[in-house]
Amino acid sequence: MDLPEGVRRLWGLLDQRAPTYLVGGCLRDSLLGVAAKDFDLATALLPEQVMEAAAGLHVVPTGIRYGTVTVHTPTPVEVTTLRADGRYSDRRHPDQVAFTSRVEDDLARRDFTVNAMALGYDGSLADPFGGQRDLRARVIRAVGDPAERFLEDPLRIWRAVRFLSQLEDRTGRAWRLEAATAGAITRYRAETCEVSEERVRDELLKLLTCGSLAGLVAAVESRLLFIAIPELAALAGFQQRHPHHDSDVLVHTLRVVGEVEATATLRLAALLHDVAKPECVLWLDGVTHFYGHDRLGAKMAEGILRRLRLPGEVVDRVVALVAHHMFPWTEAGPKGYRRLLGEMGAEGLRELVALHVADVRGSRAATARWALPAEVAAMVEGVLAEPAEVMRLAVNGHDVMAAFGLGPGPEVGRLLAEAQEWVWEDPARNEREAILEHLRPLLAEGGRP
Repeated sequence: MDLPEGVRRLWGLLDQRAPTYLVGGCLRDSLLGVAAKDFDLATALLPEQVMEAAAGLHVVPTGIRYGTVTVHTPTPVEVTTLRADGRYSDRRHPDQVAFTSRVEDDLARRDFTVNAMALGYDGSLADPFGGQRDLRARVIRAVGDPAERFLEDPLRIWRAVRFLSQLEDRTGRAWRLEAATAGAITRYRAETCEVSEERVRDELLKLLTCGSLAGLVAAVESRLLFIAIPELAALAGFQQRHPHHDSDVLVHTLRVVGEVEATATLRLAALLHDVAKPECVLWLDGVTHFYGHDRLGAKMAEGILRRLRLPGEVVDRVVALVAHHMFPWTEAGPKGYRRLLGEMGAEGLRELVALHVADVRGSRAATARWALPAEVAAMVEGVLAEPAEVMRLAVNGHDVMAAFGLGPGPEVGRLLAEAQEWVWEDPARNEREAILEHLRPLLAEGGRP
């Protein structure tokens, strides 16, 4: 295995004192031929003995109660004493931890077979649950009884579907859920309500930022996704009888998610962009219309994302994308693009273009390769290439008050807004005197409107 030298030295140092094993995702990925990122060791040594053996290295007692310390080699290595867990009353941590010298006992408490293997320093592999078999078959299978594993910590349900996408990304080949494990996900999905919003959020973000949609599809098919975001359940089977669409809203949504880059903001915006359609449906002559679903969708998206405790910056960016996803690109022209640029910034404007293209491509088979019209794309890129000074108005509130004898108040804001709209039409107008001359006719005698 291609391990960092510091990791290998620590492993050998601990193994000299007691059997120590490489475990977890780094072993799984190495057996798959994928470069490992995180390194975990399981040892028969107690935490105090690990810290003694690692004297001279930076050691952090990250989970001393559960037998875990992190040793910086300088690559961080999580070292945990071999243990057998008791009941999980809080649905996350074992009530009691019994340290053991048997690696098989430790592997029995792990979530999935592909994560329940241990490599000895001498090269021997402990694989009591068939992890190698499932790696070859590309199967996610719970260790032992899936019901027990999921009831111990229901977050494992989210981890199962996330691994479908993550491992497909890493290996380039499709994975599947073992039948009993898949059945337990569907049966016990409601148990994830007991998991904190932050932990669900983290798994959902990991899932969405995978290139593969396999895990997201599994979360939809098992209705797990609707436990975390119940607002999306109404999209399933909600038909769009409209010439621009050939599928229900949920199928369209998944298509759009698959068309955008796998970033948190774009994937979340794609997932939520049509969340308000069932609330806004209007039937006219046998055709469905969804007037205002962008504005209502933005409000719903904000509520969903804040409930999941997403960072405020992410919430604001996703809400803006949902609010503007129906922007009339072919009608707006440079003024409209500059307005968006002023509101969303350059990155936000580029993301909105990407969301629009994905939205059209995901609407029906005939538009699967659609692209933004060349002339529109050129105008957008032209606006993005304009100097940043174009977006900074050459006058401010003090200038307006001094020029027209106004005091602070909403009238100053109205005039600045008018000035900004005027400059957006032609950036060459962005000069102090020109702007004030444009505003002067908007005022009546005495400096008041």
